[in-house]
Amino acid sequence: MEFFKIRRDIPFMRHALLFNVISIVTFLLAVFFLWHKGLNFSIEFTGGTVMEVSYDKAADVDGIRRTLEQAGYSDPQVQNF
Repeated sequence: MEFFKIRRDIPFMRHALLFNVISIVTFLLAVFFLWHKGLNFSIEFTGGTVMEVSYDKAADVDGIRRTLEQAGYSDPQVQNF
């Protein structure tokens, strides 16, 4: 007794050319966009160190920037929020 008829032949090879063309076109589009736009690395990959410090009063941003430059750090980016 058989409840389900099991097909042993799966005709997927008749679509092989179509799927190969789709794969090649997708790959070529990916290579084109990588070449055209390049990779956009976010802050995690650009290097440097982020240090967040909180104060009770507003900090002297220019004074901190001058102190860091005198300590040998080139072009420090000090921000006040």
